Amino acid sequence: MSLLKSKIVWIVLSLFMLIRIVVLAQLDLFPDEAYYWDWHRFLSLGYYDHPPMIAWLVHFASFLFGDGYWGVKAVPLILGLGILIIMLNLSKRYLKSLSSVILFLLLMYVTLLFAVGGLLLTPDIIFVFFWGSGLLIGYWALFEEKSWAWPLLGVISGMGLLSKYIFVLFIVSFGLYLLLQARTRRLLLTWKPWSALLIAAIVFLPNVFWNATNNWISYVFQLGHGFKSETTWPHWKSFFEFIGSQVGLFSPFLFLFLIVAVVHFFKYHCKDDTLRYLIVFLIVPLLFFSISSLSAKVEANWAAPAFLSGLLIGVWYWEQMKSKIVRFLFVGAVLFSTLIFLIVIIHAMIPFLPIHSRVDRTFDQSGWATLADQVDGIRRQIDPEGNMPLCANRYQLTSLLAFHCQDQPRTWALNLESRENHYSLLEDRQNIINDTLLFVHEFNPGLQDCPYHEYFSSCVKLSELIRPLTENERSIFGMYRVTLNSKGKSLLRNTLTSR
Repeated sequence: MSLLKSKIVWIVLSLFMLIRIVVLAQLDLFPDEAYYWDWHRFLSLGYYDHPPMIAWLVHFASFLFGDGYWGVKAVPLILGLGILIIMLNLSKRYLKSLSSVILFLLLMYVTLLFAVGGLLLTPDIIFVFFWGSGLLIGYWALFEEKSWAWPLLGVISGMGLLSKYIFVLFIVSFGLYLLLQARTRRLLLTWKPWSALLIAAIVFLPNVFWNATNNWISYVFQLGHGFKSETTWPHWKSFFEFIGSQVGLFSPFLFLFLIVAVVHFFKYHCKDDTLRYLIVFLIVPLLFFSISSLSAKVEANWAAPAFLSGLLIGVWYWEQMKSKIVRFLFVGAVLFSTLIFLIVIIHAMIPFLPIHSRVDRTFDQSGWATLADQVDGIRRQIDPEGNMPLCANRYQLTSLLAFHCQDQPRTWALNLESRENHYSLLEDRQNIINDTLLFVHEFNPGLQDCPYHEYFSSCVKLSELIRPLTENERSIFGMYRVTLNSKGKSLLRNTLTSR
């Protein structure tokens, strides 16, 4: 079955790509996307929040497609298509029929974990791309005995680590698989896996160097963000929240089928080396994050790569089943997932579900361009030369202003009473200490004024700004002209800037 030469496969992939382009044409940037976009203007070997691959890719995409919306969205759009093609290539090694492969591609497209990920610029879409690439290349190395695949696996693993540190779970999963059986354990006595590990370390080394010169700040942040215990262990609430999030994002009925498929594997096919390969890459990340959730909150999307294997195992099980009832129920689960996908996508373009805008994450991308237009108008009036640094408190608003303001100005996050971030590491951040600043801040409910007077020696309100959400709902912001007092200056002097 030459799937890559099949016209119907390419028609399906083209249709999927077209749908994503149409959906993206109706959306705008979400706050974190603007944040990652702003990174590419300050290229580095590392960032406070994550390793640098996302900034590098946005920089390259912006060079090709312009430093605007499509320069950002080209990254998830192209990588999303790449994930489908990679998994298509892997699926033909497990599935027997073209219809099963098409079903697998459909599930890859409509399952919310991947459907939403294919629309948003986050480290996760890059993480999943390199995880899928590693799965395929690892298959070539292990089961098709292609010697050249081992060095390539090392390059991909290093790039995966440069995308998200938790890619180390891929390396752990692969190493565990090598240890599971005598045939693969013998490979540990050869150069092949060790060359891959060495190359991965070399590719990742620049980020290690960057962290070493910045007090290991990115590693410390990620360890604290993902594994810091907030309560007495075990914390069952966060555990069940994590399990529930996986069931919801993967689809409840598909999750049930996945459990049955894994049980079927252990009962009838546990000696199948190629299936065991998929099972390891499913169980290791799910088990790791399940255990982690007993001590701290785990975000639903962190375990997404596990379901690359999970979906393929599910469709493989569907092919194995002779029972018409089981096959019918599986098709019903697929149709349910497709329906949920359509509801979410249509709501993202044309909100129709009765969800308040303050709760509905769809509205996180709304109204920022209108807000930025108002900011630009005030800047032209009182600062036509652009001498006053444009600031906000938190990184989200800071980066949204940088993206949406007409001249895409350099902006600054003051981080008053909020966590450190990429803006804290910018070396010339301290140059604004003695400047008069233009400060934009959202009004808190019931408090129609700036809450940070203790950090300012002067604070003059210039105007109220409106960010429209719906026809009847809006957020109110204030724009101020401020100067920092000794407390505010001290806060900026104690930045995390590297020397």
